[in-house]
Amino acid sequence: MDKKTPTVVSAKFLTSAAAINQSPNHDLLEIAITGRSNVGKSSLINALCNIKNLAKTSKTPGKTRLINFFEIKVRNPDFTFCLVDLPGYGYARVSKTEQERWGKTIESFLLKRRNLVAVGQLIDTRHPPTPLDYQMREWLVHSSRPVITVLTKADKVSRLAGENMRRTVAVELLSPHDPAPVLFSSVNRQGVGELLEIIAGFVIPAESD
Repeated sequence: MDKKTPTVVSAKFLTSAAAINQSPNHDLLEIAITGRSNVGKSSLINALCNIKNLAKTSKTPGKTRLINFFEIKVRNPDFTFCLVDLPGYGYARVSKTEQERWGKTIESFLLKRRNLVAVGQLIDTRHPPTPLDYQMREWLVHSSRPVITVLTKADKVSRLAGENMRRTVAVELLSPHDPAPVLFSSVNRQGVGELLEIIAGFVIPAESD
């Protein structure tokens, strides 16, 4: 029998927070997603959940300025988790004060949020990782947060270019215990099942002997 593919059966927006102390008080385990501005975080959420406007997308970088929480229910296997959309980093067209505020908000959440079990770092498949991507990865490693690497906009490159990018990122960014990078497209939903399987590994408790 073929293995069933994980599928999101329901998803809803919970709340937005400007700081960690405004985050929801719940028991759901959380997967946060981070990446450079305009890397496709909102598009990934919508594709993952198969809901067009669950997360607001914009062609203007820096649109997401709050921490947004979404409750996601999955089948095959059955589990529920909270997906957390963090503000994008590296957007230059805001004041330094605003950039610093975003940075402190992200840092505080990633360091202190108890429900957080892993962080998805999104990187544009079309371009090599930027210095800011490397800087974020170094900080995540230092904070001991497990990282799921997602290469977005995979439909915009050839299959060969995508695989080459995946190998490059695996060599240059991944730690030994990190999952392999996921090639993801919000256009054709490439990588949706693979990403949900990885998330399940962090959210579903391991069975005891």
